Amino acid sequence: MLWLRFQLRDLGRLTVRLFDVGQGDAVLITSPSGRQIIVDGGPDNTLLHKLGPSMPVWDREIELLVVTHPHADHFVGLIELLRRYRVAQVMLPSQDADTPEYQAFVRELRRQAVPVLAARRPFRQQLEPGMELRLLYAPETPQQNPNDASLVLQLAFGDFGVLLTGDLEAEAQAQLPQPFLPSVVLKVPHHGSRDALNVAVWEMVAPQLAVISVGKNTYGHPSVRVRRALERLGAEVLATQEAGDIVVVSDGRRTSVDASKLKRHLVPPPPQTPR
Repeated sequence: MLWLRFQLRDLGRLTVRLFDVGQGDAVLITSPSGRQIIVDGGPDNTLLHKLGPSMPVWDREIELLVVTHPHADHFVGLIELLRRYRVAQVMLPSQDADTPEYQAFVRELRRQAVPVLAARRPFRQQLEPGMELRLLYAPETPQQNPNDASLVLQLAFGDFGVLLTGDLEAEAQAQLPQPFLPSVVLKVPHHGSRDALNVAVWEMVAPQLAVISVGKNTYGHPSVRVRRALERLGAEVLATQEAGDIVVVSDGRRTSVDASKLKRHLVPPPPQTPR
């Protein structure tokens, strides 16, 4: 009974897990009814090791898989995931890549006959009562900078929202639709790179928590300027390299945050006014 209670503890609440997968992105969203959405899969198979404790043992299905853009640090971990879990559908960016890794990923999708959901705006899908997935950015023409081909998603649940930005850089962020930007949680674009710093847009997001998904790297991520800009906006800034897995849980009104490496429970932010 204790084991079953542990497995069902978050039913009725939305849970967003921003995993520490090194220098890459991997996010698991679990809906109030227990359905899973994965956005990006990191640079290796670390995501697979994270899913075991994060999903009920009887659940081997991912309802939706999203790849924001075809850089290896966002999708390589999904190749093995496709062999271990059933994926109901996948959303891909329009921009392809001819790298061996991405072609291996596409071949596995075809082998598994995973249905592809077109990433075209306007896209708003009611996933379950009170919970909506929105596609805010999805360029249909090739981008010279692959980072600017990133899909940008927002998940809204009551007063809570999380904005997932891939590696979208500063100039392209100006194209995001302003009415939908306010979000309790911002997944900071491009691992906190200074190339993604757009204070004007982030002011409209007004995040209470800003998560930088980052690992050991030679690029200088995350930028000190990015951290300071977010702190000046009043956001709590957490980087996965320091904080570990970051778990955000919301009932649509109140939100709590746990960071595994910090060994502490962060003070829940106050509920936002309804959008």
